[in-house]
Amino acid sequence: MEALAERLTNCLLRKNFITASQSKWCHYMIIHRAMNIISLIVLIPLGAFISDWATSLCLVLGYRFLRSRTGGFHAHTPHGCLLSAVAIQVISLLCLPVLSTAAFGIKIMLCVCSCVSIILLAPSNNAAVHLTAREIKALKVSIPVRIGILLAMTLLLFPINQLVSTSFLLSITVTAILLILSKAGFGAQ
Repeated sequence: MEALAERLTNCLLRKNFITASQSKWCHYMIIHRAMNIISLIVLIPLGAFISDWATSLCLVLGYRFLRSRTGGFHAHTPHGCLLSAVAIQVISLLCLPVLSTAAFGIKIMLCVCSCVSIILLAPSNNAAVHLTAREIKALKVSIPVRIGILLAMTLLLFPINQLVSTSFLLSITVTAILLILSKAGFGAQ
C-alpha cells in the first residue's frame, strides 16, 4: 500500500498535478481513500455474515458519517486501522442483538452519554491530525448536526426494524468510545 501510494504521489508530482509541499498530504490521502474502499469491501460483507446486509451497512455508514467529523482513535499503521475496524465491526454486531432488546431507558442513557461525550470531546485533534482553529470551529458546528441526523434515523427506523435502528445508535456509541480512547492517549497521537 505504501509503495503504491508513493509511486502515485511521485507520478502526480512529475506531472505537476501537485506541488512538492502537497506530496505528504497527497500520499496520506491516497492511503486514506484506499483504506476506506478496502475496509468497506471487507466490513460490510463480514457484517452481513454476522448479522444481515442492512444492519451491517447502517452500522458502517452511520459510524463513518459521524467519525469523518469527530476523529478519534487512530491506529499507528493502515493495517492496524483495518484490523481495528474489523474488530470493532465484529464486536459491535455481536453486541447489537443484546442492545436492540435492552430496555428503552438503557438505550436512552447510552444515547445521552454517547452524544454528550462526543460533543464535549470532538473533534479529536493531535499531531497526527493537526486541525486548524478554523477547522475545529467548523467541526464543532457540524458534529451536532450529524448526531441529530443519526438520532433521527434511529427514531424513524425504530418501529420498522429495531436491529437497523439500534445499529445507528451503536455507531454513535462506538464513535464516543473511540474518542474517549484517543483522549486517553491510545492510538496515534
